Amino acid sequence: MKYLFKFGYPMLNNRKIIYKKFNKKNPQSVFEIVTDLITEKLDSDEILVKISKAMIHPCDLGCASGYVNGIILPSGAGFEGLGIIKDVGINFKKELYIGQKVHVCATHVLDRWKFWKGVWCDYMILKKNEIILIPQDINDERAIQLFVNVMTPLAMVKEMNLKKGDILLQTAANSVVGRVIIQLSKIYEFKTINIVRNKLAAINLCKKYNISEVYVYSNNNHKKLFSSLSNKYNNVIIKYVIDSVSGNLGLMCWKLLSQNGVFYSYGALSGKHSLDINVVNDLCRNNKTLKGWSIQETWLRTKSNKEKLKIINEIWELFQKGKLNLPTLGKTFELEQFQEALIESQKPQKKGKITLRMS
Repeated sequence: MKYLFKFGYPMLNNRKIIYKKFNKKNPQSVFEIVTDLITEKLDSDEILVKISKAMIHPCDLGCASGYVNGIILPSGAGFEGLGIIKDVGINFKKELYIGQKVHVCATHVLDRWKFWKGVWCDYMILKKNEIILIPQDINDERAIQLFVNVMTPLAMVKEMNLKKGDILLQTAANSVVGRVIIQLSKIYEFKTINIVRNKLAAINLCKKYNISEVYVYSNNNHKKLFSSLSNKYNNVIIKYVIDSVSGNLGLMCWKLLSQNGVFYSYGALSGKHSLDINVVNDLCRNNKTLKGWSIQETWLRTKSNKEKLKIINEIWELFQKGKLNLPTLGKTFELEQFQEALIESQKPQKKGKITLRMS
């Protein structure tokens, strides 16, 4: 429904999910839905985007916990989503068209992002460097996951410069990021050792991707699994670790990492934010490197637009050639059902990533 602003400009109702404070213990509690008005009058370099659907990622709760830079309270929530161009400023009348599909990210991919712009809303007014145009032959389920689930693992693999036969150990191998890593290993011919948290996930990964190096970790089998993997890979060089779990599992993988190896830490799904590392033996004597990594900090702030567009185009091409496939998305909730969606997104046995729909 449109309203007239006092200067006569048409306005749109804009629902959005925001948070006005951080809460590390219960981040879900700070989200709320509000409605404001957004103008349809655009400056010459602006683009009006109608958000159609948005992902819910673990890092969305991390943002509400205060663990992400660039967030100024009160802040809009939501990391990435899919939208449709509704109108464009005069500068883009010949370049962009109404109805064009775009990917939108809270930390825009092109140029250097400064401030977080949450995407869990009906409309956004953006600049051209804040959208990524989506090729017509890329379906929505793939396009909406461009940033967190696909660009993250591909950027890490590129940075590692993995060679044929190199070995990468990863936790959370059954996640979308983990599954992308496995597929990239087949494309770039490196090898993976994969850790999952239940037997069914291990069976499914082995069957789907024709791999055998998948192991089940639990707090009950921690010592037994470490002993087994230590013996099996005693004479093997594990060059890299990618870990999003931390805690006891992260520490186990750190110990399995070979001399001169690099440990990429990009999350702490276990809820434990620290690793008990022996500085003298591990860092000094064995020259291991512990590297924090996040796509928005480590990569976006350091790469040129040319490098970013190259990797985006590579992702589109991998999709188009059928070399990279993503798991089917899970349940979709209406924007007003965001609390139910957040609860569902945290269930270990959910069938696919959860999304929000803006009707």
